Amino acid sequence: MNEATTRYLELCRTDRSGLGNAVARADLPAALRDARLLARPLFADEPALQAAADDLLSLFGVLASLPDRLFDGDLAAYWAAVGGEPGLVPLLRRWAPEQPRARFGRADLHRGEHGFSLLEFNVGGGVGGFELGELPRALLATEDFARFAAEHALRHVRTGEHVAATLRAVAPRPSPVVALVCAPGALARYRRPLAPTVEVLRTHGLDVLLGELGEVKENGGRLFVGRARVDVVLRYFAVDETDGCEDGLDAIVRTERAGNAVLWTGLDSPTRVPSPCCRTPAATPSCPRRNAA
Repeated sequence: MNEATTRYLELCRTDRSGLGNAVARADLPAALRDARLLARPLFADEPALQAAADDLLSLFGVLASLPDRLFDGDLAAYWAAVGGEPGLVPLLRRWAPEQPRARFGRADLHRGEHGFSLLEFNVGGGVGGFELGELPRALLATEDFARFAAEHALRHVRTGEHVAATLRAVAPRPSPVVALVCAPGALARYRRPLAPTVEVLRTHGLDVLLGELGEVKENGGRLFVGRARVDVVLRYFAVDETDGCEDGLDAIVRTERAGNAVLWTGLDSPTRVPSPCCRTPAATPSCPRRNAA
């Protein structure tokens, strides 16, 4: 247990600290009001968390290199080895990256006695959870927690801010419209779970809409989802969910090659990589000069 956690728990045992119910008293943003949150924030030591992040980037590089390392670049052989549908190979070849894959995803980590263990690595475009990065800001708006954070030099990363900046950076226009696009028939099921993601991206200044792959079309060299022109398609569908949507995929291919739209991330990115609890060398968690909320 790090110093900040130890001190926080000590203060929570006193009625005067105001920290015991800080999460309950925080004015949460709309993206978090339906979230199931722990009763207190978690703190981590920055060097260890940074080490874990470095390890994840290295692992990402290894994963992206597997078709070349193990199958001499034969995409069909690689796809067969992972149990993919053979009929999808031409589609995957069409989306084979001409440049390094986008390093975009979410790692689910467990912190144990000897450091972080990787439970699952979601490396496709359709990842969620970055709305949780808004919680520290809400806590810092409470006087008691703000005082504690200042005393322990706590800082945090607003993940949604970085995601929004990434989408702006890859978009063909400076004020992009971002469409979260689901598989055909999936939007009714995912509209509510995606609401926090939409809220956070809008909070950070993006114009965001929801749609399904069957609604994607091209008009005059521009990409549309329904009637709205879009610049970035944030992919919430897997390659094996694209059957019958060839027109939408073709529209994305043509407009992306023309420099008028971006599919984020491409179909070459898998959606999930389960891990047999790979341990990172990192010893603890982390964030500010010393600790993070």
